[in-house]
Amino acid sequence: MKLLDKIKKHNNRVALIDKNLSKTTYSQLLNYSLSLQKFLGKSSVVFLIGKNDLEWIVFYLAALDKKVILFLIEEKINKKDLNKLIHLYKPNFIFKPKFNYNFDFKEIYKFNNYHLLKSSFKEIVKKNTSNLCLLIGTSGSTGNSKYVKISKENIESNTIDIIKYLKIKKRDRIITTLPPHYSYGLSLINTHLFQGGSIVLNNMSIIEKNFWQILKKSRASTFGAVPFQLEILDKMKIPKINFGNVKYVTHAGGSLTNSTLMNVIKNLKTKKIKLFSMYGQTEASPRMSYLDPKFNLKKTGSIGKTINSGKFKIIDNKGREITQSNRKGELIYLGKNVSLGYAYDSASLNSENSNKGRLNTGDIAYKDEDGFYYITGRKNRFVKIFGKRINLDDIEQKLNSAGIKNICVNNKDIIYVCIVSHYSKKKINNQFISKIINIHFSKIVVKFINEIPKTSNGKVAYTKLLD
Repeated sequence: MKLLDKIKKHNNRVALIDKNLSKTTYSQLLNYSLSLQKFLGKSSVVFLIGKNDLEWIVFYLAALDKKVILFLIEEKINKKDLNKLIHLYKPNFIFKPKFNYNFDFKEIYKFNNYHLLKSSFKEIVKKNTSNLCLLIGTSGSTGNSKYVKISKENIESNTIDIIKYLKIKKRDRIITTLPPHYSYGLSLINTHLFQGGSIVLNNMSIIEKNFWQILKKSRASTFGAVPFQLEILDKMKIPKINFGNVKYVTHAGGSLTNSTLMNVIKNLKTKKIKLFSMYGQTEASPRMSYLDPKFNLKKTGSIGKTINSGKFKIIDNKGREITQSNRKGELIYLGKNVSLGYAYDSASLNSENSNKGRLNTGDIAYKDEDGFYYITGRKNRFVKIFGKRINLDDIEQKLNSAGIKNICVNNKDIIYVCIVSHYSKKKINNQFISKIINIHFSKIVVKFINEIPKTSNGKVAYTKLLD
């Protein structure tokens, strides 16, 4: 794999910087990886659980260099969800920080505070012809997530394209603001390791004072953000923030209101900081397009144009390509970074590439006269909240189970919970709903309706709920 070949050439350059400003070179990183690598079988299924730290990076690289299938799982996964994943995918190994879950796995190695466990499951991957190496949850969550099958070629292709448009150099230092099991967070790690840059390992929120202290002391030159984090920056008053050596910020994982986005762009510009707005999905490993900062004000809200190796097209509801400007249809992406499909259980790990370089994004979009693309909504019932994809049908089910008759619809990243009931409006509000569906109340609007509007054929008329 080219990523690993490149890393091996960086030698004594600084690869990682921790919260105490201790440094790890690329040579040290590879030596650590080799010490773990020898325990892994070539056809193993491996769970990696953790956060942005040295141990996580070491094991990630060790797994990439072996013919194993690596599942990226969030550190805060609960026991029930983890057991569900173990039952479905039958991992041969789990590498994790210490936590109090009981496993029928045997500990075979310890690396700092992380433990390598081996199971009694037989190896189930027989012929990995597609170079499948990675599985990432679509929502970045737990057992309810679909896992996307990523190949080494997918990673390499997207990594190279991102480096090209961001112009990442060896001198660049990125401070982590996103979890590594999230495709966006992982792509930032991949690109800087490939180029020989430095990664400042951080697990704090941008609202914490210590985050900004580490950012300045480490001389970080960039970080990645999801919309919610840009909203926080806007509320923190960007002109008052000391960004240290930051030269640019990347933004992906959902949409912002144009007014907030415009405000962030203008205020960052006063700090001589560029904002790259990007568009992607986990299914695209993950990046598909970006907006060059020089068009930020002229094309505010646009997802820009495709990465170097990709191509967009828009189709109508009959699958015919729309070539005219300003006509809406489903956005289709073609590229080498399109994933291999989904894994629903251990048996599907042996299935072949089902996508074959084509991704139906499910997003409704149009192209303007200058060739810039804009997303206007979703074809199906998903919404991105804080970088995670949320199924509106799942929310309805949760609320119905709680005795609240409802129907949900979204406007960009705001969920409108439309309630048909006798409930007191004082009792049912966005904070009350938030506790049930586990989504921040700022992204919820409660609306009371007399009845659910229907079309002539009896289906829910979702568009009328926003009237």
